Amino acid sequence: MVWCDECERYGHHSDYCNAVWCDDCGRCIQSGANNWQSNKNNLAQHAKTHRPRNLACPVCGEQRFHSATGVALHFEGGNCTKCRNPGQAAGLTYQFVRNQAPNFLNHAICDRDFTHEVNPNYVPNNAYNCPTCGKNFSKFASLSQHMEDAHRQNAPRFQALGW
Repeated sequence: MVWCDECERYGHHSDYCNAVWCDDCGRCIQSGANNWQSNKNNLAQHAKTHRPRNLACPVCGEQRFHSATGVALHFEGGNCTKCRNPGQAAGLTYQFVRNQAPNFLNHAICDRDFTHEVNPNYVPNNAYNCPTCGKNFSKFASLSQHMEDAHRQNAPRFQALGW
C-alpha cells in the first residue's frame, strides 16, 4: 500500500492519487477503488449536500429537503408525520402522480387495471416512467433521483406537480 501525501490516506492501488476535492468545503472525496470515475460520481453526490434545504413536504410542511427526490423519499417512504397511515404513502403517491402528473407514469401498464380502485394502496410494478429516456421505476423517488442525475433540466419540480 502507498501513503498518499495529498489526501493523507493509505489504500491506493497504484502510486498515484485519483482523489478529488470539493470546491465548497475542501473535503477529499475518494472511493476505496481509487477510480477516477467513481471519485467523480462520489463528488457529484457529495455536492448535493451543499444545496439549500428550502423545499417543504406538501403534507406536513417540514422544510428540510434540497430536492424533489428528498421530499418524495420522505413521503413515499412513510416518514411524513402528518400522513395518517404511513402504510398508504406509496399508494397515495401513486394516486397523486396518476392524477397530477400522468406523464411520469409507465403507460405500458394497462389503463384498464382497476386494482387501484379496489385497493387504494396498490402500486403496480414499475409504475413510473422517465419521459426522457423511457426507463421504468417502481418508486417515484427513484424516478426523481434518476432524472436529477441523468436529465437534470427535465427533473420533476414539485411546483409543477402542484405540491
